[in-house]
Amino acid sequence: KENGKTILAAVNGDWMSWSNSIGAEVTSNYRVTFSPLALDGEIWCSQMSSVEQLADYFTLCITKDNKILIDKPTVTTKISNLTTGKKTTATGLNRAPVANSLNVYNNRLNDSNYVSTDAYEVVIKADSSSRFVNGQAVTGIVTKIYPAGTVSRDGLSNDTILLTARGSYISKLKDKYSVGDKVSITAEIKCGTNAADWKNCEEAVGGQCLVMKDGKINNDLAAATTEQYPTNIIGYKKDGTVMMTMVTADTNGKYVGLNFKTQIAKFCKEIGYDTCFLFDGGGSTTMVTLDNNGKYVERACYSDGKIRDTWNILALVYDENPAADATPTQNPATPTPTKTATPTKTPTATPTKTP
Repeated sequence: KENGKTILAAVNGDWMSWSNSIGAEVTSNYRVTFSPLALDGEIWCSQMSSVEQLADYFTLCITKDNKILIDKPTVTTKISNLTTGKKTTATGLNRAPVANSLNVYNNRLNDSNYVSTDAYEVVIKADSSSRFVNGQAVTGIVTKIYPAGTVSRDGLSNDTILLTARGSYISKLKDKYSVGDKVSITAEIKCGTNAADWKNCEEAVGGQCLVMKDGKINNDLAAATTEQYPTNIIGYKKDGTVMMTMVTADTNGKYVGLNFKTQIAKFCKEIGYDTCFLFDGGGSTTMVTLDNNGKYVERACYSDGKIRDTWNILALVYDENPAADATPTQNPATPTPTKTATPTKTPTATPTKTP
């Protein structure tokens, strides 16, 4: 409990990947989400780019007025050299620094971008903040430039932003920035449906595998894995009730999860979902709830033998003193829970083996 807020339940969120596991061709590991990630109106990460591993991601959004959206938004990050007038669009924000890409970094997900020495980098000192709030420009001054081949580079700090280009995208930066140049960067999350609501995105956390949308089962599930598998599900009923559901499995075979191809959609329909998608699954499938004695209980069967550290979570929070403008208005088309998406930069969970 903190500042009158109590976490009632939490589940692990988006798929998050070490970049080396998706062939990012970098010198060290870099953690990234599949989907856009936002916290308190700040965009932490854009969606997986086409130069990474293509993923059929979906994202849960909570707007400033407590509307719930589930869709496939995109984050666009635009860079303007205000001194020279040159403009370009990055391939991603805090994405894996893969070959043939131009990424913008602050220190939200990692303390370094762990880039290869073949990258060309522009270092910017932010004027006031390096936070990328939806649609608001971040400005700063170029303080350093690292040409390709530079071995020693500074890490990320609270007031620095890096522009990192590799391969064919080096030409987007090389000879177009000089120390002292004024730069403006804007990140904006957009979606083709409910566009006005997405502009008010306050929290966002994603996953993969849409199960149902407006009561209709996603036919692409027919191509999904035929194995029985544990997972977490997030979505809402037709009346606007939001649910978090955990399907478990364990190592002794008592619980084996559900078959995505033949069972998961039927199960979701039976328990009343109207729209839902899957968070991370497998050994990461975890739910923690607050019991009547004020203690947190891990509701998981540890399908890989122990509970895992997770890098982002979705928490259901009770607020004793909610702001007047945050009072939800129930609407089946825009269900309204009180919860927050909470990314964690460094894993902090202490694993415990409780049957």
